[in-house]
Amino acid sequence: MLTKAEPYTVMLEEVSRRALEAANLVINPANRTLERIGIMTTTVVAESDAPPGILKYIDLLRKPWTEANNYQIQIASKVSTGDGWKDQCLHLLAKPETDDDELLTITFDYQRLFDEPKRFQSVDSLKSILTSVKMDALKYFEELAEGSMFDELDDAK
Repeated sequence: MLTKAEPYTVMLEEVSRRALEAANLVINPANRTLERIGIMTTTVVAESDAPPGILKYIDLLRKPWTEANNYQIQIASKVSTGDGWKDQCLHLLAKPETDDDELLTITFDYQRLFDEPKRFQSVDSLKSILTSVKMDALKYFEELAEGSMFDELDDAK
């Protein structure tokens, strides 16, 4: 969809704008509903360059083994709830056994699921929903990268 490298937040705004333009072409407010909407990010980094929170998470999962160099970890979890919706995130970390053992693929798929299909009257109402989900997803991605949620687990020992 995009042909040049940009920071994630810049690409997210551009992709959101294009998605709203496409929605404007197909939306018939009389019969369109929204059941879920999501924000996804995937990146490949050297494990040593991963954000501190991701490294804490990996270390936490590796603890029972003396050597766990390759892995594929997938966890889907409820993140938050609101009036008529819940947010969940699918977390996927993969470090396959390859010639380049240092590369780690990190994917976060943040989704807002509505308790009842949400009817929207215009693209502006869809934009409002998308803006809210983007803000919450970016905040959550930052919290994961920072890693303080994993500090509580270390303190419990």
